[in-house]
Amino acid sequence: MKTRGKRVLSILISLMVMCTMTACGSKEDAVKTKDGKVKIRAYLGGGDLSEKIDALAADFNAQSETTEVEVVPMPADTSSMITVMFNSGNTPTVMGLETGDLLRAKDRLADLSDLSAVEYASAGTIDAARDGEAVYGVPYRIEGMGLIYNRAVLDDALGESFDPDSIHTREDLRMVFEEIEKAGIAPIVLGAQDWSLSTHLATDIYTGQSEDPQEQAAFVDKLKRGEEDLASNEVFQEVMNTIDLLKEYNYHADNPLLYANDGDTTKQARILTEGKAAFWFQGNWGSTALESLDPEGEYGMIPLPVGEDDSYPNNRIATLVPMYLTVFNGATEEQQQSGRELIEYITQTERGWEFVVNDAKGIPAYDNAAVEVENGIASSILNYQEKGRTKVAYMANTADHYVDTGAALQRYLDGQISREEVAEAYEAYWRAK
Repeated sequence: MKTRGKRVLSILISLMVMCTMTACGSKEDAVKTKDGKVKIRAYLGGGDLSEKIDALAADFNAQSETTEVEVVPMPADTSSMITVMFNSGNTPTVMGLETGDLLRAKDRLADLSDLSAVEYASAGTIDAARDGEAVYGVPYRIEGMGLIYNRAVLDDALGESFDPDSIHTREDLRMVFEEIEKAGIAPIVLGAQDWSLSTHLATDIYTGQSEDPQEQAAFVDKLKRGEEDLASNEVFQEVMNTIDLLKEYNYHADNPLLYANDGDTTKQARILTEGKAAFWFQGNWGSTALESLDPEGEYGMIPLPVGEDDSYPNNRIATLVPMYLTVFNGATEEQQQSGRELIEYITQTERGWEFVVNDAKGIPAYDNAAVEVENGIASSILNYQEKGRTKVAYMANTADHYVDTGAALQRYLDGQISREEVAEAYEAYWRAK
């Protein structure tokens, strides 16, 4: 795992490079193209989607009569990088921010409540960005995370057509795992990246406390005040029981931290596509790797059970808004208006919806989105959403959360610490906030 010092050094080096390229410290005030368009810069994500984002921006530029956008690349630790850029005078006009970053940066963001995107945002997707009447960000897309399955592998291992709705409880899952193992196949491949373990696999430590986001936040506030004994918390124990089950049947059980420092999940996707495992815990963003490796394969997603009944939070796919589109209020009025235009293009046009569905393999976060979701995993998530069997994952934290708590979960997977020590690591993290 990278040390925090190396992360900071990487951020500073990246900033120096960016400053060299863009005259750091100077604002992009009133910079226009030769044909009079307002020039803005935008951070819209990256990773596997970088080329697709560049293409989306190019299409926007081609049709806009007023704006030309330049896509800004970011290093992996975007939370720290954006903070540095806020303080440097080199802030992009449009920024895709995670929930925790948005909440901490509200005083630097423009109110977007006048956008059409706000009117059509799907239920629950905009709540985290709202403060009274003001809205400081609009959802980019919806994603979901759970157990991705290879249908052909499951059908063969079980000797019958797999019914995704046959697994409602942790015991149901264990029974299926046992049948898969009897067929000589690993039931699940489990990624050990800190972000995957902490922010995704263990989301129910927070999300599972209540369906009410305010009660989830109140639980976190108790952790901050040192008033919560996490080791005795029933939901925490249920989450750890599920992690124990996955740990037991993991393809990498003998070396669970094999790819802990590898941000590329393609190796895990390959294990699923090659039939070496039947399930993979991941989000729908894993579809890109799966389709590349096995374009003819049939994949879907089911919830990860964290209990033995159908009550909340068990038997629901966890959904999240991975990024909110925001506008920097320190940009010029012209730039802010151009930023609004870009956001409306991404969220309220067929081209933007097609990007979300076909490129990002996600689900549009807008009820007026006129585009068909054909990807099997995204379709699974949408199906659970339509049945009311989803839960909105708690995401009001930043990168240092998954670094610290993810490290504890990694050590737990490797048998180095107890679940009580995992609880202590979580409590220590929040008491320091």
